[in-house]
Amino acid sequence: MSTLLMPILGFSSFGISKGASDFAKRAERQTNDVVKSIKWGIAGGVSPVANELLGLAEADEVSMRALAKAILFALLLPPDVQPPEISVDPDGEIAFDWDGNDGMVSVSVGPQGRIVYAAEIGFKPTSGTVQLSAELPEGIRASLDSFRSIHAV
Repeated sequence: MSTLLMPILGFSSFGISKGASDFAKRAERQTNDVVKSIKWGIAGGVSPVANELLGLAEADEVSMRALAKAILFALLLPPDVQPPEISVDPDGEIAFDWDGNDGMVSVSVGPQGRIVYAAEIGFKPTSGTVQLSAELPEGIRASLDSFRSIHAV
Protein backbone atom coordinates (compact mmCIF):
# COMPACT_ATOMS: atom_id res chain seq x y z
CA MET A 1 0.00 0.00 0.00
CA SER A 2 2.78 2.48 0.86
CA THR A 3 4.37 2.06 -2.57
CA LEU A 4 1.11 3.16 -4.18
CA LEU A 5 0.84 6.19 -1.91
CA MET A 6 4.40 7.45 -2.35
CA PRO A 7 3.76 9.49 -5.53
CA ILE A 8 0.72 11.10 -3.86
CA LEU A 9 2.71 11.75 -0.71
CA GLY A 10 5.58 13.32 -2.57
CA PHE A 11 8.21 10.89 -1.26
CA SER A 12 10.27 8.49 -3.30
CA SER A 13 10.48 6.09 -0.34
CA PHE A 14 9.23 5.99 3.24
CA GLY A 15 12.61 5.71 4.88
CA ILE A 16 15.91 7.22 4.09
CA SER A 17 18.09 4.40 2.86
CA LYS A 18 21.42 4.09 4.61
CA GLY A 19 22.46 0.96 2.74
CA ALA A 20 24.80 1.27 -0.20
CA SER A 21 24.35 -2.09 -1.91
CA ASP A 22 21.19 -3.32 -3.60
CA PHE A 23 20.99 -6.09 -0.99
CA ALA A 24 21.16 -3.57 1.89
CA LYS A 25 18.50 -1.36 0.32
CA ARG A 26 16.23 -4.36 -0.30
CA ALA A 27 16.72 -5.54 3.30
CA GLU A 28 15.84 -2.09 4.61
CA ARG A 29 12.67 -1.95 2.47
CA GLN A 30 11.61 -5.37 3.73
CA THR A 31 12.27 -4.34 7.32
CA ASN A 32 10.20 -1.18 6.85
CA ASP A 33 7.36 -3.26 5.38
CA VAL A 34 7.39 -5.63 8.37
CA VAL A 35 7.42 -2.74 10.84
CA LYS A 36 4.51 -1.08 9.02
CA SER A 37 2.58 -4.36 8.96
CA ILE A 38 3.03 -4.82 12.68
CA LYS A 39 2.22 -1.19 13.44
CA TRP A 40 -0.96 -1.32 11.36
CA GLY A 41 -1.98 -4.63 12.94
CA ILE A 42 -2.11 -6.56 9.68
CA ALA A 43 -0.92 -9.73 11.42
CA GLY A 44 -3.51 -9.56 14.20
CA GLY A 45 -6.40 -7.45 12.97
CA VAL A 46 -6.67 -3.79 12.04
CA SER A 47 -5.27 -1.22 14.47
CA PRO A 48 -7.64 1.42 15.87
CA VAL A 49 -5.79 4.22 14.02
CA ALA A 50 -5.90 2.41 10.68
CA ASN A 51 -9.54 1.50 11.25
CA GLU A 52 -10.53 5.14 11.87
CA LEU A 53 -8.57 6.43 8.88
CA LEU A 54 -10.10 3.79 6.62
CA GLY A 55 -13.53 4.75 7.97
CA LEU A 56 -12.93 8.36 6.92
CA ALA A 57 -11.97 7.19 3.44
CA GLU A 58 -15.05 4.98 3.11
CA ALA A 59 -17.33 7.82 4.23
CA ASP A 60 -15.79 10.17 1.63
CA GLU A 61 -15.23 12.72 4.40
CA VAL A 62 -11.71 13.61 3.33
CA SER A 63 -9.58 14.09 0.22
CA MET A 64 -7.29 11.24 -0.81
CA ARG A 65 -4.30 13.59 -0.54
CA ALA A 66 -5.14 14.49 3.08
CA LEU A 67 -5.78 10.83 3.87
CA ALA A 68 -2.43 9.80 2.34
CA LYS A 69 -0.57 12.41 4.44
CA ALA A 70 -2.46 11.32 7.58
CA ILE A 71 -1.53 7.68 6.93
CA LEU A 72 2.12 8.65 6.56
CA PHE A 73 1.93 10.61 9.83
CA ALA A 74 0.25 7.67 11.59
CA LEU A 75 3.06 5.38 10.46
CA LEU A 76 5.53 7.68 12.20
CA LEU A 77 3.82 7.36 15.58
CA PRO A 78 5.66 5.35 18.23
CA PRO A 79 4.29 1.80 18.29
CA ASP A 80 3.34 2.03 21.97
CA VAL A 81 1.49 5.36 21.85
CA GLN A 82 -2.17 5.19 22.82
CA PRO A 83 -4.58 5.50 19.88
CA PRO A 84 -5.74 9.07 19.28
CA GLU A 85 -9.22 10.30 18.56
CA ILE A 86 -9.30 11.05 14.83
CA SER A 87 -11.58 13.54 13.13
CA VAL A 88 -11.77 15.81 10.10
CA ASP A 89 -11.36 19.55 10.68
CA PRO A 90 -13.68 21.95 8.81
CA ASP A 91 -10.77 22.90 6.51
CA GLY A 92 -10.27 19.25 5.47
CA GLU A 93 -7.22 18.56 7.62
CA ILE A 94 -7.20 15.33 9.61
CA ALA A 95 -6.92 15.82 13.36
CA PHE A 96 -5.25 13.42 15.79
CA ASP A 97 -6.11 14.20 19.43
CA TRP A 98 -4.85 12.68 22.66
CA ASP A 99 -6.40 13.74 25.97
CA GLY A 100 -5.43 12.39 29.36
CA ASN A 101 -4.77 13.18 33.00
CA ASP A 102 -1.33 14.64 32.27
CA GLY A 103 -2.46 16.88 29.43
CA MET A 104 -3.43 16.96 25.78
CA VAL A 105 -1.85 16.82 22.34
CA SER A 106 -3.59 17.95 19.16
CA VAL A 107 -2.10 17.44 15.70
CA SER A 108 -3.64 18.44 12.35
CA VAL A 109 -2.26 17.03 9.11
CA GLY A 110 -3.11 18.86 5.91
CA PRO A 111 -3.25 17.64 2.31
CA GLN A 112 0.02 19.44 1.48
CA GLY A 113 1.85 17.73 4.36
CA ARG A 114 1.73 20.68 6.74
CA ILE A 115 1.50 19.58 10.38
CA VAL A 116 0.20 21.99 13.00
CA TYR A 117 0.43 20.82 16.59
CA ALA A 118 -0.30 22.09 20.09
CA ALA A 119 0.23 20.35 23.39
CA GLU A 120 0.00 21.05 27.07
CA ILE A 121 1.65 18.46 29.25
CA GLY A 122 1.94 19.21 32.96
CA PHE A 123 1.02 22.88 32.45
CA LYS A 124 3.83 23.28 29.90
CA PRO A 125 2.42 24.42 26.55
CA THR A 126 4.19 23.83 23.25
CA SER A 127 3.12 24.30 19.65
CA GLY A 128 4.51 24.47 16.17
CA THR A 129 4.08 24.08 12.45
CA VAL A 130 6.31 21.69 10.52
CA GLN A 131 6.35 19.91 7.18
CA LEU A 132 5.73 16.15 7.10
CA SER A 133 8.97 14.24 6.67
CA ALA A 134 10.33 10.75 7.21
CA GLU A 135 10.62 11.31 10.98
CA LEU A 136 8.16 12.36 13.66
CA PRO A 137 8.94 15.95 14.70
CA GLU A 138 10.70 16.09 18.08
CA GLY A 139 8.10 18.44 19.61
CA ILE A 140 5.33 15.95 18.85
CA ARG A 141 7.41 12.93 19.91
CA ALA A 142 8.24 14.51 23.28
CA SER A 143 4.62 15.52 23.87
CA LEU A 144 3.39 11.99 23.15
CA ASP A 145 5.61 10.48 25.86
CA SER A 146 2.72 10.97 28.32
CA PHE A 147 0.50 8.82 26.08
CA ARG A 148 2.76 5.80 25.71
CA SER A 149 1.68 2.42 27.02
CA ILE A 150 3.77 0.89 29.76
CA HIS A 151 4.94 -2.59 28.84
CA ALA A 152 6.15 -5.06 31.44
CA VAL A 153 9.52 -6.55 30.58
